Amino acid sequence: MNMKRFCTSCGNEIAADTVFCDNCGTPNKDVPVAESTETSQQLDTSVGPDAESPTGRGRRVLLVAGAATFAIAVVIAGVWWGFLRAPEISEANVNAGRENSDKPVTAAKSSGTTAKSDNSGSTTPHSKDLSDRESKILFESAMNRRVISIPLGLFFVMHPDYAHTGGKDSISAQMHEDLLAWAKIGLLDVTLDEKFENIIKGPYSLEQRDWIVNKNVRAKIAVSATESGKRYVDPANSRQIIISEGTFTISKVAKNEEKKKGLDDYRLLMLSFDAAYNPLVKQFKQIMGSPLEAKRKAIVLLKWDPFSSRWNFVAIDAANESEEFKTNRVANALSGR
Repeated sequence: MNMKRFCTSCGNEIAADTVFCDNCGTPNKDVPVAESTETSQQLDTSVGPDAESPTGRGRRVLLVAGAATFAIAVVIAGVWWGFLRAPEISEANVNAGRENSDKPVTAAKSSGTTAKSDNSGSTTPHSKDLSDRESKILFESAMNRRVISIPLGLFFVMHPDYAHTGGKDSISAQMHEDLLAWAKIGLLDVTLDEKFENIIKGPYSLEQRDWIVNKNVRAKIAVSATESGKRYVDPANSRQIIISEGTFTISKVAKNEEKKKGLDDYRLLMLSFDAAYNPLVKQFKQIMGSPLEAKRKAIVLLKWDPFSSRWNFVAIDAANESEEFKTNRVANALSGR
């Protein structure tokens, strides 16, 4: 019969055949160690003089945990060393797959005093000291993103002598002519608003007559895309058609000159460039009496913005290389007109 015993260390009541006190872990001297299989296994696998006690087991656990921690540290160190030895990832590699950058078409951002090259060999100006090579890249970047925007909807057409202010529901007489040219190409349907035509023809009230005369309205038109034109409707704005103008490459920088006007810094560029125009654009210009050639030239005026460290386009005059310039936008901008 098993008799109850009390632990000689803490006084806890224990069974007579208990090997260790379940309260403090002190061995029961009345039970030989060899009589317990569990104890034999623990002694066989333990390390150190405290193997026969729970304290010894705790030390063994700490040793195993320490070894595991050391192994993890070795692995982490190896990974870190491999990272340090890996080839550097350059901005050129990151951008290698990109066809278009996010820079605005009206500017080239700058922030330092050097020129930065990308994977294509091009440079981005990093100061207002614009080299010929940088000016070529700046011009090409802007020109190759140019698009022609054609409005859709109902519009009042103003008289030619009216100073059009660009209201969203009205267009200038010149824009009306442009829309009719796009209609000839087959991209647009341009129709007169019959209700408005009846008002003009009369009879109409004095209020209507006064509105028509004072507003200098010549007509009201409805502009919509044809089946051919629908493929060019802007996905982000169904009220306009967007047509890419073409691709352009600078062949020569004839002049790259600094200009100062008050506190502002300008850059005057004279360029020759090769133009591969969109066939629709060439057709439009032909109808408007301004045929485009592959060899072109341009006078460009840039203005330096010191706050954003950016060159902004102010004005541009362009012409076929074999012709004289027909506009004076750059000269007018420099003279303040």
